[in-house]
Amino acid sequence: MNKFTISILTFLLTCLSSFAADIYPKDDITWRINGRIGIFTNEDNVKNSGYVVILGGGNNTFLWNECAQAYQFFVYEKGFQKNHIYVAYDTKDLLDGQYKVPLDLDFDGQKDILYELDKDTVSSIFNKIASKITKNDDFVLFIATHGGNNAACIDQSSPCTLDYANFFKNELNKIKAKHIFVLSGSCHGGAMIEHLKVGDGNRTIITSTSAEKTANAGPLGGMFLCQFFPAAAGYDTDTAKKIKSDSIDIDNDGKISWEEAFVYARDHDGSTDPSAKDEKWYEIPRFWSSTSDFRYCRELEKGVLNQNETITKSTNVIAMYLLNARNTIKNNANVTYSSGKYIRLKKGFHVVKGAKFKTKKIDCEDEKNGIYGGEFRHLSIDEDEFNEFYEESSDEPISSGLVLYPNPTDGEFFISFAAEDVNFLITVTDVTGKTVYTTSGIGHDQKVSLEGQSSGVYFVRISTNEMTETRKVILR
Repeated sequence: MNKFTISILTFLLTCLSSFAADIYPKDDITWRINGRIGIFTNEDNVKNSGYVVILGGGNNTFLWNECAQAYQFFVYEKGFQKNHIYVAYDTKDLLDGQYKVPLDLDFDGQKDILYELDKDTVSSIFNKIASKITKNDDFVLFIATHGGNNAACIDQSSPCTLDYANFFKNELNKIKAKHIFVLSGSCHGGAMIEHLKVGDGNRTIITSTSAEKTANAGPLGGMFLCQFFPAAAGYDTDTAKKIKSDSIDIDNDGKISWEEAFVYARDHDGSTDPSAKDEKWYEIPRFWSSTSDFRYCRELEKGVLNQNETITKSTNVIAMYLLNARNTIKNNANVTYSSGKYIRLKKGFHVVKGAKFKTKKIDCEDEKNGIYGGEFRHLSIDEDEFNEFYEESSDEPISSGLVLYPNPTDGEFFISFAAEDVNFLITVTDVTGKTVYTTSGIGHDQKVSLEGQSSGVYFVRISTNEMTETRKVILR
């Protein structure tokens, strides 16, 4: 058995073992979903007046399974009305023989696959929805077919004719909705992003893999999708347990966005493990949204990274979405934290005198043009329990009689010196080391204004002829 065979079996067994956790009810012989998926419960009783189009086909049972997952997710988790969900499927290979599957996707005794998958039928479906949908409704397109270069395939044996550049682009442009979501499990699905991201309204596009790569699937569905749907419902596929909210609800708004579900699924999809990057079945999931600046362009980096060790050498620490740092930085190390969305300095983060750190934003659109390290805008600090992570920079104990007040401040604070006519230089920096305010003069009192700056921790360096002192100020 060669290395490739061993690797593919390992990943298939990983996917199968995750399904053994009973997230997906299945027939153990055919590996076909055969019941309602219990984790889709719509606990918040959401009602969605939007529309969904599900397109599936190909002589593989796992493609039907993906459609069943999607259909049940949108009905029972997201609250879409059944008569607002249109399912078109290439059924000719699936209604008898080895791959026989029902037209009932949620096992309520009613047929859910009502349309045959072909270009004219899909176009007709889009026309129907375009005449009904309002600008207050969401629209979802889910594609579970084989995929080729820049197109989805009606079946595995025919040329891929549902192209992204013309067919899907034109059909989606008919839809005037509040937000258009496109989710694809097809091979080479990432090719659609450049073609479909242009159009009226807000759009979010998620694909199981990039334009250059095939998608990896186990018997019950795509490796990425078998993580994505449970994650979007708040469940971990491998354990069949609820995901802790701080591990998926990253913005703490009490909801799981498609962006957050994407990051979680991508981090837990065994097919994206960097050790498998040279394998044929290695996946590179892609995310694009008109309402977010987050992208995923460095496939070897984790989406969420938790750091909790002592750093003694200069290094770069990278996460594509969220970097939680609880490090101690010492021995004059110079550390760069880079993230595509959030950096959070947690309780216990500490920088020993002589060491430094800075933050950089990963901007995938800029990196295409050779621009690296833009301004970081989502740095946050555990202020309530925050330890002063810069050690005192004065060479002498604080005995200068200097008074800084009020602290915390809503924008302005004052510095009073013990003596009259003090010659001073005041510099204020943020936690990344960027100077946000500086002034100099001679006097006894000085007003400092941080109006227009973001809430957070700032460092006030005060130099006189007699001393240099650094104080921490919290801007509310």
